[in-house]
Amino acid sequence: MTATPTTASPPSTPLTTEMERTVRYVYGSKKYLPLFLKRSQLRHYPQQLFPTETTCQLCPENPNLEEAVRVTSKAKIVGMEGVTQNISTYRRRCTKCQMMYRYQEWTDGLHNYNDRVILTLQLCQYLRHNLQNHVSVSRVINSLETLLKMKFPANELIFHGYCQFEALCNTEYKYSCVN
Repeated sequence: MTATPTTASPPSTPLTTEMERTVRYVYGSKKYLPLFLKRSQLRHYPQQLFPTETTCQLCPENPNLEEAVRVTSKAKIVGMEGVTQNISTYRRRCTKCQMMYRYQEWTDGLHNYNDRVILTLQLCQYLRHNLQNHVSVSRVINSLETLLKMKFPANELIFHGYCQFEALCNTEYKYSCVN
């Protein structure tokens, strides 16, 4: 007797449901606008990064969020100028639905990958242009490290942060292939 593999989806847990809600909110409300990306050239970033939301955007009554809680005081902002250390990141939670709100404000010229690695939008755009010219993210980061004589976070972290940035971009692709 042979068992046939099933393709059933994994059971939904409160954690996956919460993550799905968070992803849907960020994707729907925090996309990067192409016009702004051209202007985001800030050089001095805040040392403390708080989510701008103070009320829940998903609950019908818009209840107040809990006080901000620090996630870390050791986050890094990674940009074309190098790495800024010891950045504090914060999050807030809805008192009713428990939705978690993280700092994710493109108006500051920053992309928060995981509350510990924050990429500048300028670096993300630079990585995009290099990829379009067949230069890998790791080569770009290695070049910046050599130029600035400074160690960056792991290439894989920066690459994953960049991929998340691209997923949040509202870009149109004009690529086509005859084959």
